[in-house]
Amino acid sequence: MTPTPRPDAGPTISHSWYAVVLALLLFAALAATPSILTLLHLRSEGAPTTSHGVRLLPAPAAPPRVPLSAVAQPIDPGQPPA
Repeated sequence: MTPTPRPDAGPTISHSWYAVVLALLLFAALAATPSILTLLHLRSEGAPTTSHGVRLLPAPAAPPRVPLSAVAQPIDPGQPPA
């Protein structure tokens, strides 16, 4: 049996519509984040060069090769992995 609606009841919106509207607002806010950060002058100019007075070193351009022991060397590249 279906309950009959009250005659004075207005149109109802299901709770799922609130979730859809909230999700759309969240996605719009996330999409607008770069613009918001620019307007609030919160853009980062790059990586910091010091931390608490200590100069930070940059990452090496070409790190040196690490020698592998004989156990770690592949025997035959065509073989299936162990």
